[in-house]
Amino acid sequence: MSESKQKQSKQQRFLAAHPNCYFCGGIRQAITVDHVPPRACFPIGHVPDGFESPACKKCNKGSVKDDLIFGFYSMLLDFDESPTKRQENDARLKQLKEGIINNYPDALPDQATASPVYRVGSIYTTSPVRYRDGH
Repeated sequence: MSESKQKQSKQQRFLAAHPNCYFCGGIRQAITVDHVPPRACFPIGHVPDGFESPACKKCNKGSVKDDLIFGFYSMLLDFDESPTKRQENDARLKQLKEGIINNYPDALPDQATASPVYRVGSIYTTSPVRYRDGH
């Protein structure tokens, strides 16, 4: 590998190999890397490889609000409760919630009128419940 290629960052190499924006069909040159699903859906430091797409600045920045909200709710509603019991994931959820409160407060339910997420008939639970017929 040439010395100039070694000095390029992973992002620079990716954009050199994929110069056109994936989202607008290459109308604009890709200068950023977008992640689908967004990095906000994953605990900090645990974003899997292979979810990157080349993006122009306009397309990548156009989804910031949606990425933040989607990431918060996808982590919050994960049926595997273990992520929310780890301190670093709890910190991530708090970080995402604060970002929504500061930037998009209407995206969160009204705490005074909100219903719990898990409801079976008239029973509300703090975690998913499975009922079998006859039991």
